[in-house]
Amino acid sequence: MDKMEENRIQIVSVELQASDQLTCVVRCVGGVVRVGQNFAPEHQDDREDAVRSLLTLEQIDRYGRSVEFFDAPHGAKISLSVNEPSVDLEVGMILHSVP
Repeated sequence: MDKMEENRIQIVSVELQASDQLTCVVRCVGGVVRVGQNFAPEHQDDREDAVRSLLTLEQIDRYGRSVEFFDAPHGAKISLSVNEPSVDLEVGMILHSVP
Protein backbone atom coordinates (compact mmCIF):
# COMPACT_ATOMS: atom_id res chain seq x y z
CA MET A 1 0.00 0.00 0.00
CA ASP A 2 1.20 3.52 -0.72
CA LYS A 3 2.50 5.70 2.10
CA MET A 4 0.14 8.59 2.83
CA GLU A 5 2.91 11.21 2.95
CA GLU A 6 4.03 10.32 -0.58
CA ASN A 7 0.67 11.29 -2.10
CA ARG A 8 1.23 14.70 -3.65
CA ILE A 9 -0.49 16.83 -6.29
CA GLN A 10 0.66 19.95 -8.09
CA ILE A 11 -1.78 22.72 -9.02
CA VAL A 12 -1.88 23.31 -12.79
CA SER A 13 -4.81 25.75 -12.81
CA VAL A 14 -7.49 27.00 -10.45
CA GLU A 15 -10.95 27.08 -12.02
CA LEU A 16 -13.16 27.92 -9.04
CA GLN A 17 -12.14 29.29 -5.67
CA ALA A 18 -15.15 29.78 -3.39
CA SER A 19 -15.20 30.05 0.41
CA ASP A 20 -16.02 26.36 0.92
CA GLN A 21 -14.98 24.69 -2.36
CA LEU A 22 -12.13 24.67 -4.84
CA THR A 23 -12.07 23.23 -8.32
CA CYS A 24 -8.72 22.90 -10.02
CA VAL A 25 -6.70 20.94 -12.52
CA VAL A 26 -3.84 19.06 -10.92
CA ARG A 27 -1.08 16.63 -11.75
CA CYS A 28 -0.20 13.77 -9.41
CA VAL A 29 3.51 14.06 -8.59
CA GLY A 30 3.69 11.19 -6.11
CA GLY A 31 1.75 8.20 -4.85
CA VAL A 32 -1.91 7.47 -5.50
CA VAL A 33 -4.45 10.25 -4.98
CA ARG A 34 -7.88 9.08 -3.79
CA VAL A 35 -11.29 10.59 -3.13
CA GLY A 36 -11.64 11.28 0.60
CA GLN A 37 -7.96 12.07 1.21
CA ASN A 38 -7.03 15.22 3.09
CA PHE A 39 -4.40 17.58 1.71
CA ALA A 40 -2.46 20.61 2.94
CA PRO A 41 0.05 22.91 1.22
CA GLU A 42 3.49 21.26 1.27
CA HIS A 43 5.29 24.26 2.76
CA GLN A 44 3.30 24.03 6.01
CA ASP A 45 5.46 22.07 8.43
CA ASP A 46 3.49 23.21 11.48
CA ARG A 47 0.83 20.57 12.15
CA GLU A 48 -1.61 23.18 13.52
CA ASP A 49 -1.32 25.26 10.32
CA ALA A 50 -1.79 22.13 8.20
CA VAL A 51 -5.00 21.22 10.05
CA ARG A 52 -6.38 24.76 9.66
CA SER A 53 -5.81 24.73 5.90
CA LEU A 54 -7.03 21.18 5.40
CA LEU A 55 -8.56 20.40 2.01
CA THR A 56 -10.60 17.24 1.43
CA LEU A 57 -10.68 15.69 -2.04
CA GLU A 58 -14.37 15.29 -2.90
CA GLN A 59 -14.33 14.40 -6.61
CA ILE A 60 -11.90 13.39 -9.35
CA ASP A 61 -12.80 13.92 -13.01
CA ARG A 62 -10.59 12.37 -15.68
CA TYR A 63 -11.63 13.13 -19.26
CA GLY A 64 -15.29 13.61 -18.30
CA ARG A 65 -15.47 10.46 -16.15
CA SER A 66 -15.69 10.40 -12.38
CA VAL A 67 -13.00 8.12 -10.90
CA GLU A 68 -12.01 7.16 -7.34
CA PHE A 69 -8.22 7.55 -7.73
CA PHE A 70 -5.33 8.44 -10.07
CA ASP A 71 -1.57 8.22 -9.90
CA ALA A 72 1.59 9.90 -11.18
CA PRO A 73 2.21 11.33 -13.71
CA HIS A 74 -1.46 11.70 -14.61
CA GLY A 75 -3.64 14.76 -14.32
CA ALA A 76 -7.27 15.36 -13.39
CA LYS A 77 -9.83 18.01 -12.56
CA ILE A 78 -10.62 17.79 -8.85
CA SER A 79 -13.04 19.33 -6.37
CA LEU A 80 -11.84 20.03 -2.86
CA SER A 81 -13.86 21.05 0.18
CA VAL A 82 -12.19 23.76 2.22
CA ASN A 83 -11.77 23.69 6.00
CA GLU A 84 -10.37 27.23 6.22
CA PRO A 85 -11.88 29.87 3.87
CA SER A 86 -8.59 31.76 3.61
CA VAL A 87 -6.76 28.95 1.79
CA ASP A 88 -5.26 30.37 -1.42
CA LEU A 89 -4.05 27.96 -4.07
CA GLU A 90 -1.55 29.10 -6.67
CA VAL A 91 -0.35 27.52 -9.89
CA GLY A 92 2.68 25.34 -9.21
CA MET A 93 1.82 24.81 -5.52
CA ILE A 94 2.31 21.27 -4.18
CA LEU A 95 -0.28 19.75 -1.84
CA HIS A 96 0.58 16.67 0.20
CA SER A 97 -1.79 14.23 1.87
CA VAL A 98 -2.21 14.40 5.63
CA PRO A 99 -3.97 11.93 7.94
